[in-house]
Amino acid sequence: MDYLKNFKEKQLILFFLFPITLVSIKIVGNLILLLIFCFGVYKSITKKLNPYTHGDLKALSVLSLIYFLIMLGSIMLSSGFGPEIQHIARKLHFLFIPYIAVAFYKENFKFTDLIFSTKLALILSFFIVMTEVYFDEGFIFGASNNSGMINSNVFGDLIVTILFISIVNIFEEKGKDLLLTFIAILSSISVIFISGSRGSWLALIILFIVYMFFFFRRLQLAYSFNRKVVSIMILSVSIFTIFMLPIVVDKYNSTIDNFENWNMDHSIYNSSGVRLDMWSSSLEALDKMPWYGYGYRLANKEVSKYSEFHSEIISKFTHLHNEYITTFMSAGFLGILSLLSILFLPLYLFFLRRETDGMNKYSMAGIFVCLSYIVFGNFHIAFGEEHVNALYVFLMAYFIPKVMKS
Repeated sequence: MDYLKNFKEKQLILFFLFPITLVSIKIVGNLILLLIFCFGVYKSITKKLNPYTHGDLKALSVLSLIYFLIMLGSIMLSSGFGPEIQHIARKLHFLFIPYIAVAFYKENFKFTDLIFSTKLALILSFFIVMTEVYFDEGFIFGASNNSGMINSNVFGDLIVTILFISIVNIFEEKGKDLLLTFIAILSSISVIFISGSRGSWLALIILFIVYMFFFFRRLQLAYSFNRKVVSIMILSVSIFTIFMLPIVVDKYNSTIDNFENWNMDHSIYNSSGVRLDMWSSSLEALDKMPWYGYGYRLANKEVSKYSEFHSEIISKFTHLHNEYITTFMSAGFLGILSLLSILFLPLYLFFLRRETDGMNKYSMAGIFVCLSYIVFGNFHIAFGEEHVNALYVFLMAYFIPKVMKS
């Protein structure tokens, strides 16, 4: 019994550390997820708990397996069992998710522990970014591409998702918890703006509007103390966001300049122009695309053949800077259907359970996880990078079993 107690304590520690390490130390977050997977396999064997047949776990397990197999099939049909098969390693998270869900299932992993961990992760990310800015530039605001050990787009997206999880419980918080939330909010907004990811900025704005829509009634009906405190927090965050606007204006102006330059001369290289070139070339590549797509992480090479000026640059990328276009060109109609299923079916489930007692906090957090990835997919990649995969898999494995009927 002591061994089993230590076993569960180790899982709880890993559960708590995952969000913190994911945004701070590269590889460690994924290693923690791998250990949780191993715990899940052990539990599945010893408890005879099959995630593919168990009522609370079956839907998530089947969805993720289908998605994984379709992406694997796209590679095999395109290039057989050659060296390209190694790319499927980027999707292994979805093969592991059933057993990660088993590891969490009916264990005492508290939602408040997850919330506390996300707040610490946001505050730590602020110190990481500020350290980078200080040593690289010598001043705080105006720096760009400061994102620790992770790509700035990925880093910004992670912070946005974690931010909205951290504030789901805000109306039930008081005292030190509420203060920590306020610090986490300011920290995350600073990080999102300073890291320089335009897609993450847009996601932050869109999700904030959705957040206010869902929680406006709660704001009206909250206890007077909480209502006043949260109102002050929202006002402070709004003022702070306005303070950050010069960075946004500069980025916006440079983006508009990029579009105008690309329209005048497609041969001019800039990040916005190349993305437009990728998307237009993808449209041209549709005519000769097989029904199963060009293969996961192989689509760029085919799409690049239709670019007149940036063929070599596009071929070096591993995605088309839009998850939906990337998946469609990689795995065809089956690929895009499996992607939409793994994003929108959990969202639908969470939406149905959002008013159910005992499930509402998990449902609201799940809604914002799904929405954040749906939005990211329009500007970046939603899946395919190990950190974004890991966060989605970890959170879905925890939230979905919590809101199933049984």
